[in-house]
Amino acid sequence: MEKLVVNEPKSDSESEDECPTLFDTWTVINLTHEDIVTAEENILNSFNRRLDYSTLERPGIWNIFPREDANFESSEEYLESEGYQQHLYKLAHYVYDLKRKIQPENKLTEKYEDKYVKFEYLEKSELHKYTPGNEDDYVKKGLHLKHKFTHKNHDGEGLTYKMWKTNARLIRSILDLHGFEQILGFEASILWTNTVGKRHMFNGFNDYQWMNHFPGSYEITRKMDLFKNFSLMQAKYKSKEYNYCPQTFLIPNEGDQFKEHLEKLKENDNNPDKLWIVKPNKLSRGRGIYLIKNFSQLDLKEPGIVSEYVDNPLTVNRHKFDLRIYVVVTSFYPLRIYVYREGLARFATEKYDKNAAEKNLYVHLTNYSINKKNKEFKHVKMSDDTLPFKWSLTAFFLRLASCGVNVDLIWEQIYDLIIKSILSSEKYIADYAKEKLTKVNKSFEIFGYDVMIDQNLKPWLMEINLSPSLSLESDMDIKLKTKLVTEMFNLFGFKKLSTSTLLEGTPWDEESKGKRILSIEIPKHKCKNYKYIDPELTKEQINEIIEEIEKGKLWENDKQKCIEIISSGHFNNLMEAVSEYTRKEDYIRIFPAKGSDAYFKFFKHDLEVNKKLYSFLFK
Repeated sequence: MEKLVVNEPKSDSESEDECPTLFDTWTVINLTHEDIVTAEENILNSFNRRLDYSTLERPGIWNIFPREDANFESSEEYLESEGYQQHLYKLAHYVYDLKRKIQPENKLTEKYEDKYVKFEYLEKSELHKYTPGNEDDYVKKGLHLKHKFTHKNHDGEGLTYKMWKTNARLIRSILDLHGFEQILGFEASILWTNTVGKRHMFNGFNDYQWMNHFPGSYEITRKMDLFKNFSLMQAKYKSKEYNYCPQTFLIPNEGDQFKEHLEKLKENDNNPDKLWIVKPNKLSRGRGIYLIKNFSQLDLKEPGIVSEYVDNPLTVNRHKFDLRIYVVVTSFYPLRIYVYREGLARFATEKYDKNAAEKNLYVHLTNYSINKKNKEFKHVKMSDDTLPFKWSLTAFFLRLASCGVNVDLIWEQIYDLIIKSILSSEKYIADYAKEKLTKVNKSFEIFGYDVMIDQNLKPWLMEINLSPSLSLESDMDIKLKTKLVTEMFNLFGFKKLSTSTLLEGTPWDEESKGKRILSIEIPKHKCKNYKYIDPELTKEQINEIIEEIEKGKLWENDKQKCIEIISSGHFNNLMEAVSEYTRKEDYIRIFPAKGSDAYFKFFKHDLEVNKKLYSFLFK
């Protein structure tokens, strides 16, 4: 049967040299229309749908459901709409204003909406030209001050940042553009590091500080921890619920089981020569990965995993690919998960052949950091969103849709995969955060999900990356990652300054590690936007606010919702959730979402706060 082909016309402005003929043929997928129909029927018959996907957007296709101006036929439809979420924000803000009146000693100097730094997009010309080899020299010599911006946003003046064990050119450029000052001390407003957020680092963590990792987030990103937690969920629930990971063994702990498994395959003549892929536990960017067929090829001294090789991948022009999907978690207690609308499709540089030598990584692996070293790799620009071996998600899914593939079905499974993978480790991270952070949600996390799709249109989780690469090797990288980070910072909502205390010493000082020696007021001359943190309300104050709500000129339903907000015991969590949603831009909140209460059975942690948030948002 003929494979599906999408003809992509070449631009008149592009010459043969600028746009290789390869591009014209890179639109053949290895499925027939009959294959697609069969795959979709199998998905619908086996996939246990949970989220109300009609209310969610999907990356790549940009099938937006604005719904704000829609004529809703039922109240149920309105509860699912963007407009209703905006309405909830207004109600929460109304309650917040009442709260400020009840606590006049903590009256803020500015309106609530104006507390956040507004990050703007960075132009290519405004990127720092290099990254420092020595952070101390970079700051002490004032090299960061010598960079000239065509315009500068001063919204972040008075705030500081610290780069630790990373050079993060893009992060530094964006923060410098917005008036943040880079310092050497760990008392900075934002701590940015590419390493794991170890638990002891959060001892003494202050209310005004943010860090780009949650304590214990390695439970999701270290391969052994991820697959161990996944297998525990498989054991607790049926495999059908947690079936997004290939069969995996932990090395060296499960080396004997793996050997026995290979022997059984050989005895039963059940594909005894199948490939297995070995990945070190803590390495990324394809480092240390190798393929094996026999147990004797396995290095038992290196901790890691060995997984069944997915040998029926969906291919484009016979090239394997994987998807890099950017997932942001702004809170683990309650859980809030976002997916960025754009991402990457990354291709192997040599055509796929499952019988190819296992040492030929250019056939079997899709890691960009590996494939760019191949002589077949082409750096030539083809369009704004496609390079020969790296496309944007938008370009990729538009091509799949043109071939007749129902990409919504693929995304439904990917969302399910993301939520379940995070829930497999949610308890550990939420516990660490509650234990180590004075305010649970003073951390945030961006994960890089690597997902492969097979010929049955089923997504497979390959790995989850801590601190996914923000390198800028092409115009497409600059366009995508600049927006990704800028909108991520807006989503988090960095307050211009949100603290009434600074503590002497830092979490890393040997003398003061884990100790709060002295609480002092931060000098007002050091910041323009000095604010206090709102203390918790007393029962008397809550009753006083409820009386004010009942006297107010609101619809009865809105009064009940406002009373729910203030009496829930989770006012700050509800306020954060609705406020954050108004700043999401091109981020898609997949949890909580309409229908996500079906995932409550997978939680290992205290569910109360998640149930309260869901009830507030969708009931």
